[in-house]
Amino acid sequence: MRMVLSIVLVMVLLASAVPTAVVPAAANPAGISREYKELFEGDNELTRDELVEAIVSHMLEEGSALQIDELRDAAHVYVYWDGEPKTITEFANPPRTVTIYKPIKRIVPLTTEATEAIRTLGATDKVVGVSKYVIGDELFYPEFSDYPNLDSPWTDLGVLAERLLECNSDVVLTYTKYPTPPALEEKLEGTGITVIRFDFSKPSNFVEEVNNLGYILEKEDEANEFIDFYSNYMDEISDAVETGDKPKVYLEADFGSGHEKYYTCGEGHGHHELIVLAGGNNIFADVSYGGEIGVEDVMDRDPEIIIKYKWPAGGFDGDIEELKAIREEILGREELQDEPAVKNETVYVFTWYNVEVQGIFWAWAI
Repeated sequence: MRMVLSIVLVMVLLASAVPTAVVPAAANPAGISREYKELFEGDNELTRDELVEAIVSHMLEEGSALQIDELRDAAHVYVYWDGEPKTITEFANPPRTVTIYKPIKRIVPLTTEATEAIRTLGATDKVVGVSKYVIGDELFYPEFSDYPNLDSPWTDLGVLAERLLECNSDVVLTYTKYPTPPALEEKLEGTGITVIRFDFSKPSNFVEEVNNLGYILEKEDEANEFIDFYSNYMDEISDAVETGDKPKVYLEADFGSGHEKYYTCGEGHGHHELIVLAGGNNIFADVSYGGEIGVEDVMDRDPEIIIKYKWPAGGFDGDIEELKAIREEILGREELQDEPAVKNETVYVFTWYNVEVQGIFWAWAI
């Protein structure tokens, strides 16, 4: 009889759950309360007896601090997660383990890559705020143009924390390097908002990050379907790349931060990995992540190919005049006239989406 009653209580809680609205709520923060987390203390597992005790305590008004939404979350964890929280390891330096104790209902992707990953997995109903770059790109992200603006991973942490609280978010996704760890985690300490760091831009860990996102969002089937699509194309690229001499490549990066010339990416950056994957020899592989370089450095290393992309996404709408103008500017630089790439006109300019994971997700979408 006790077991039947406990099952009935759990199922009633699950059946009475209502969908979370996209509009930020003004109620209690959506994050994890201390009382909720106490359910998992000791063995990091929620048992049937612990759940029933919490439910009965709440129903009898015996001073239970758990709210009805928290009891529904606990019932979901018990039934669908086998009573255990979800744990992932980030690809940060050093690696960090993150534990999710409740279903993610309200999420803020602070990066364009994370926004696109969530959209690909069909979980945009959980998004309650996005970055200014997403809001400003109505061509690629039309459905998010009126969402709350969280600015970017480089905004003031006090302002960012305040906006995350206003969005009533459970989770915020940001880059592994920005904001510099553990600054955001420390700023949000005590709020119940979990920080998870994904890049979604490095082939070396892209599949694992998509898999982890699908796992914590309960979108494993969607993640596996996309990973199969991605892996098939990556295999084709790998098979097509020549294994002989690799051309010397200079990537001139444009992140929209005033670095119009002579800024590049090296070891540790996703763009470096893309050059290597495509069969190129990045002449600035020794640059740590990304940084400014001197024109003399470029001249000394004799690039055979120069590639640059336009940020924001110039050319994506079919108008390539901006891209053509950038190419002509590079070909016309007096200081580069003796470089093989300029002499042979092997200078290529791409839209931003060709060098970012968005291009991969977009290919999947169409």
